[in-house]
Amino acid sequence: MGNGRSNLAASALQNGQRLEVLQGKLERVVARAGRGPDYHEFWRARLAEALVGLAADLLLDRGALHVLPRARRCPDPRGRLRRIRAIVSRFHVLPSTIDVRRAARPWVRRPRLDGDAPLLLLEEAVRLLPFAPGAWLWLFEAHVAAGHLRSAVRALRRCRSCGGERAAILLARARLLEARGRWPAAIALLRRAARRWPLETRVRQALATVSA
Repeated sequence: MGNGRSNLAASALQNGQRLEVLQGKLERVVARAGRGPDYHEFWRARLAEALVGLAADLLLDRGALHVLPRARRCPDPRGRLRRIRAIVSRFHVLPSTIDVRRAARPWVRRPRLDGDAPLLLLEEAVRLLPFAPGAWLWLFEAHVAAGHLRSAVRALRRCRSCGGERAAILLARARLLEARGRWPAAIALLRRAARRWPLETRVRQALATVSA
């Protein structure tokens, strides 16, 4: 094409081949060049992580979360977008990469970082990487922030089924009780957990914070 991007349909027509044949040839060439399924799976996971990172930065930047006090880097949505663009450039225009390219497209071309962005980012992230507990936990937080408590419960269940950390799940359960207006139950849950697992630093820290 005139802008330098490839056009497989035009190339197939010009060379007198069916599009499916040319696509198959290109897939084989890419695989021989070390850009096969393992390569794409690696960068697929990196893209999901970058989408989660951008959503987390947006939620933190807007003060939509209750976070434990600790040293953390400042939210950098622009840097996250640059990372997403760099990762997307790793994917060739192939049928096998169409879902990844579609997931990234809204954040590469004129991204809208509005109030809906965190949920959209995280839904794409868990679709790309459905067994990542951290992505499900952030999706839980985004749903709580948006007031979608039933969806938050579903996300938390998926996080647990994917092997999410005990302390993180417990704090999320307390957060859910708080969002439902059951503050005494949330405090009681944290106190029981602190007695049962005295070495869970985050649980003790959360209990001390809310008690104060």
